Amino acid sequence: KGTCPLRLYTVEVYDVATGALAAGELGYAVGGVYTSLTGFSAVDSSGSVQLAALGMLLERCGFTLWDLGMYMDYKKRLGGRPMGRTAFLKAVRRGRVERPNVKIVLKGERANCRDIIDGKVRECNGRMIDGGSKETRREETGEGYLGKEGCMSPVKRRKSER
Repeated sequence: KGTCPLRLYTVEVYDVATGALAAGELGYAVGGVYTSLTGFSAVDSSGSVQLAALGMLLERCGFTLWDLGMYMDYKKRLGGRPMGRTAFLKAVRRGRVERPNVKIVLKGERANCRDIIDGKVRECNGRMIDGGSKETRREETGEGYLGKEGCMSPVKRRKSER
């Protein structure tokens, strides 16, 4: 079988008014699976904005699983759902095998979080993204991943991937 590269990512959110770093995280991806390692927020609600924008990017760029780590109430409020160990391992294998070259590459160095969330960022990985058309949304389920083992994800799966 082919290879599936490891990609490291930093996600940074800056306060538009002050230019100061407001929130961010460090994570990595292997194929279509993104894992959040650690994050922070220095301004109220900036961490939630960062997670919402990142979740939209992951979904639009073709990621199938977002591992947010251990269970915490705020993750559930953001859309995380239970996923047992066996199902999680199956989803990880599928994400790595079926989508080995998924990555986040935006046109330009920065994108506004509001634009990402509102679907105004139109290109990811060098291809146009739909920004969440009704047709695409109909194909998706609201299921994410969270399990006793601590895996959470608001990334949605298309019906064809269930």
